[in-house]
Amino acid sequence: MKCICGSTEFYTRGDGSGKLTCAKCRAPYELIPKEDILTRAPAESRCKGCNAPVRWIKMVSGKMMIVNAKQQNFIVLTGDNLGETMRGWVPHWATCPEREKFSKKNKQGGT
Repeated sequence: MKCICGSTEFYTRGDGSGKLTCAKCRAPYELIPKEDILTRAPAESRCKGCNAPVRWIKMVSGKMMIVNAKQQNFIVLTGDNLGETMRGWVPHWATCPEREKFSKKNKQGGT
């Protein structure tokens, strides 16, 4: 996996939450358990901004989140699972070149 800053190094909080942070720019990422994935018809759709293939998943909070269509590998850099490889979904907002079009700031007329 590669962060929007270009880094491929991530670390976990070590609390088993599945949350990752980019080691370079500290961008947050979250690993979502496969059983929490909800698909809408069709199972794979496209981003309205950049036309990339995406999926929708249900987060632990119950809210829906758009993610990149393919899972990526993560290497755990801290905690009990140090050095293990995990698979997870990357939030699409972390990689979408058109993400500013969908920000709450732009929807409210902010600058």
